[in-house]
Amino acid sequence: MKRLHIVKLTLSAIASVSLFTSAQTTSSQKSLAEIEAALNPLESLANIDGVRFSIDLNIQFALGSASLLTSANQQINVLGQALQGEKLSGCVIELIGHTDATGSEQANQVLSEARANSVRQALFNGFQIEEHTIEAIGKGEAMLLAGFADDDKRHRRVEITLKDPQGCVARKKQNNKKQKTEEQLKIEW
Repeated sequence: MKRLHIVKLTLSAIASVSLFTSAQTTSSQKSLAEIEAALNPLESLANIDGVRFSIDLNIQFALGSASLLTSANQQINVLGQALQGEKLSGCVIELIGHTDATGSEQANQVLSEARANSVRQALFNGFQIEEHTIEAIGKGEAMLLAGFADDDKRHRRVEITLKDPQGCVARKKQNNKKQKTEEQLKIEW
């Protein structure tokens, strides 16, 4: 098993970055603030090689299936709200499906891709999110969490990663300038 290191970004008066191993990941639902804090490039240090803006979400699936469990809807709703919010709207994210090591490597790869696409489709169905802002891929059993048995259900997860944080920041700045210009035009007329 590979030990996966993730950088968790948290909001505070001064942005802080703390490394943790994914073995410390809990299976609890993540809040809107936790999702925004982990993915928000505007409140964090500059992205450098090896630093990823990501968060594992507790989106549960039926065993051996890409069918979302009812309990997954709450977490998907929170993610959708975050993606529509001021901090992440318009940013490109990648949904990365993961499986446990039960079954063949090839079957797990296909299943992880299907799971990521299930979440992607649920976000499109429930929220007005532009299709080009969400990519879905699968990693199969290639990135098992350290410290758990190969068949542990905690491996069956969806990771959300912010792609191109600098581009996201640049788009936010451009949109803010455009918004200010539009407000000035309204005032002048």
